[in-house]
Amino acid sequence: MCEESLNTLKKYESPNVTWMDPDGGWPIVWESAHGCHVISAEGREYLDLTGAFGVAVTGHANPAVVAAGQSQMAKLLHAMGDVHPHRLKAELCRQLSQWTFEKMDARPGDSWPQHTMQQRF
Repeated sequence: MCEESLNTLKKYESPNVTWMDPDGGWPIVWESAHGCHVISAEGREYLDLTGAFGVAVTGHANPAVVAAGQSQMAKLLHAMGDVHPHRLKAELCRQLSQWTFEKMDARPGDSWPQHTMQQRF
């Protein structure tokens, strides 16, 4: 499974995306994950030290996150939010603004680097 997946990537993916060791030692093809552990396609278990995206906060397959995702996917999986927004997008934007822009006395659209520099000096 691992070798087949890597050969498929070599054939169809840009070589600039996934780096592959010419000797075949890298990358590790992941099959599944739970908490802070991942299982390779070869059945080996690894501690996930990549800390990518939401996994760094919630862990892989967090039951609460999985349940929330399943609930949302049953209603609406994707709606091209920049073209056809959903009410939750508006609520999320408002909440993020309250946690960030409004605490810094800034407005969405302000230049973050410029605003940050003005606040510091």
